[in-house]
Amino acid sequence: MIHHPPAGRDALIAYVMGLAMACPFEQDNPCDCPLHMLRKKALGDRLAWAKSLCDDELMKIATTHCICLEKKVDLQSKADRNAQTLPKENRRKAVSLRL
Repeated sequence: MIHHPPAGRDALIAYVMGLAMACPFEQDNPCDCPLHMLRKKALGDRLAWAKSLCDDELMKIATTHCICLEKKVDLQSKADRNAQTLPKENRRKAVSLRL
């Protein structure tokens, strides 16, 4: 499934605000994410930040996160397929390692 950023400034701001809340894949705040420090700020500060960005900046953030999400979904799918090829006694261990 290919993820695309939404069209239109208001939709982009809403999308980026969702990203400013948590990673869409992990529903957390991964340390390696460019928005990691932003997510620690107050909601009002995050909204002011998102509204201050130009359309190109909003699109770049949204596109970067769509690409990252695709990579994480792809890696998860590969891990799931690989776990299915393991003997039953090793599947549980493989699944628990990725959590």
